[in-house]
Amino acid sequence: MEKIPVVVYHNGQWGENREYRNFEITGILIPMDCTFSTLKEILEQQIQYRKDVEAMQIRYKLTETLPPLKIESDYNLKFYMEVKSKEMDWMKFPLCIDIQNTTEGTSSMSIESSLKENMGQNAIDYIDYANLISRNVVGEEDTTETQESIHAKEQFQKGDVYNTKEELIKQLGCYTLKHHFQYKVKKSQTNYYVKCLDENCNWHLKASSTSGTTRFIVRKHETTHTCPLDKRMNDNMHAMTKIVGDLIKSKYLNNIKTVYTSTYIIRDMKDEHGISLDYKKAWRSKGKSLEIIRGRPDESYQKLPAYLYMLEETNPGSITEIVRKEDDTFLFLFMAINASIKGWRHYRPVIVVDGTFLKASYGGTLLSACTQDGNGSIFPLAFSVVDSENDGSWVWFFTKIRQTFGLREGMCIVSDRHVSIETAIKEV
Repeated sequence: MEKIPVVVYHNGQWGENREYRNFEITGILIPMDCTFSTLKEILEQQIQYRKDVEAMQIRYKLTETLPPLKIESDYNLKFYMEVKSKEMDWMKFPLCIDIQNTTEGTSSMSIESSLKENMGQNAIDYIDYANLISRNVVGEEDTTETQESIHAKEQFQKGDVYNTKEELIKQLGCYTLKHHFQYKVKKSQTNYYVKCLDENCNWHLKASSTSGTTRFIVRKHETTHTCPLDKRMNDNMHAMTKIVGDLIKSKYLNNIKTVYTSTYIIRDMKDEHGISLDYKKAWRSKGKSLEIIRGRPDESYQKLPAYLYMLEETNPGSITEIVRKEDDTFLFLFMAINASIKGWRHYRPVIVVDGTFLKASYGGTLLSACTQDGNGSIFPLAFSVVDSENDGSWVWFFTKIRQTFGLREGMCIVSDRHVSIETAIKEV
């Protein structure tokens, strides 16, 4: 069974700059299929401490600037082992062991919570991201947990903590949908104060942010409504598209090809939540749900330079290019993987080109070039995203094809005889 060498720091202290210092050092071998309880047993053999009055905590750091991560479950350990297995330097990511005296009482805020308090959203995002990755490594789906958390809120309790105001607002929106009433916002900065739509109603909720962080804590919640029922349920003003999008996103997660129309959304929201939606709001909720899952199209275009850079880094010899307009907006994109460039030399000198519409927010056309391998299967050569099938776009595409793949004797180009293709071939 494969074992990974791990350096262990112990009998030290965490400094103000999140560095572990004044420690002793030892080394252990951890099996790849090690469980958290087994790891504790291995460490107990190396580090002597009194189990009856002392507790051991295991942490490690991925970088100098980010907070240490805790190992306190099989999920956390699996994530750590995956990180270690991909690192050639066995001295990296040492385990830092804290021994705490349980008889003296411990602080109500752990180091992780303290770091979240001091570092703000960056630490929260990083720790939550690591926890999400650790669940995905062992194959656990996170979507069920998210959906349950949305439906679970029956009442807000004094002291409830939310990492961000947006999280509080989302939960509040789900709460109002479930209990069929509306509210209006009275304050919306560091103090978040909402009341029932009826000014004479007693229902209200107050929350405020903790000093120096993005977290919001519920300070007061009056649960009783004293307003007329017809006024309270007159219109679902807070059946916001984002909230409904959150509720229905699981419908799109299991299968990307799922057909879940606005009509189905209206039906399910009525049957499952007792909420009446009009067609327009259901249609917008569907768009918001897909945006939550896949992101916004404009954000995807902004990531193209980074994506193409990493494509060339991981596939040396690949050719990519982005062309922008004078106002720095997107115009053309070209991409040819190194494996396709090398493979072209061994196939028949026949290139099949075609274009197809992109059914996205910003439209455009996808141009492709491919050939056929010895088994009669399609072998992709290059792709390009352009504004439309016009002379300029096809000339640019064929210019990139010639620069990338060169010319071969007897070369033949097969197309659907689009007039711009013939023009571009003659010019290039």
